[in-house]
Amino acid sequence: MGDQGRWFKLWTTAPNDPQLGTLSVADFGRWCKFGAYLKVHGKNGVIQLQAPPDGLPHPLEGQFQVKSFDSVLTCIRRFPNCLVTAVTNGPVTICIKWLNWPKYQGDFSNDRVTKFRAKRVQDVTPKKRRDKEEKREEEKTSSPPSSPSPPWGTVEALIELYNSATPDECPEVEQVSPGRRDKARRYLKDFPDQAFWDTVFREIHGSRFLRGLVKREGHAHFVADFDWLLTKGKDGTENVVKAFEGRYKD
Repeated sequence: MGDQGRWFKLWTTAPNDPQLGTLSVADFGRWCKFGAYLKVHGKNGVIQLQAPPDGLPHPLEGQFQVKSFDSVLTCIRRFPNCLVTAVTNGPVTICIKWLNWPKYQGDFSNDRVTKFRAKRVQDVTPKKRRDKEEKREEEKTSSPPSSPSPPWGTVEALIELYNSATPDECPEVEQVSPGRRDKARRYLKDFPDQAFWDTVFREIHGSRFLRGLVKREGHAHFVADFDWLLTKGKDGTENVVKAFEGRYKD
């Protein structure tokens, strides 16, 4: 349920993140709890923690399941991208800055709503529109009524959406090999929402590199295709996730 934006986003790729992968299971849980605590009590990824008076525990001691304020700071120092600096010595005050907080925890909900609404009214490219019109005319004269579109969540529905929503430069999927089907099923399990895939394919329209119109060193003949989207990059992140986040946008 919504609570006026007081949330901490845990990305589905977090368990596979190379930096988070070095944490123990206990520290990973503490990292998640600290993220939620920082969202509530901090501002833009920055918070100041003050050592409690003698005999009183700091709230994070209970959440981290440790016995001292110093142990809390020791745990936080193990977290990736958390900068811990002293502010004052009496009382002890520590400033903690989550370095990449705006990138991963910023509220971009309004931007996404705007993009989704734009997607609904966006026309397909002229060539694809002509192709669809010609195909409909052929079906009227030479073939029986077509079967309804496959239900969302199936491999066939994902391929149909890819073929219809991607730019002309992206090659269409014509053959569904067992390997493609297995990869598509895995990715649909991880990213089940159609809105996610709508955004991915829309982002491709906004990237000349993904459309193969900009040649980069080592990528002279590259164009984003179905198989590329269902693989991971050298950094271990799914290419479809990077496209969704707009990393290739012009």
